[in-house]
Amino acid sequence: MHITYNTLNGQDAEFRVMDIYGKCVNSYKINGQENEMTLNETSLSIGMYFYQVIGSGKVISSGKFIIAK
Repeated sequence: MHITYNTLNGQDAEFRVMDIYGKCVNSYKINGQENEMTLNETSLSIGMYFYQVIGSGKVISSGKFIIAK
């Protein structure tokens, strides 16, 4: 699964994946030059997830996705 997101001026950031309850299930350091994350769907259970891209302590981008197997 590929997720495209926005970054701020090439700053390094963190990509967080949260479950429906807001619990962080995965966190990745990302290079500020990138704008796409590839997630391994097999590591996640069926359900809805939310993601946030956080840079300089602020949410830069966010969204949601569903895993259905």
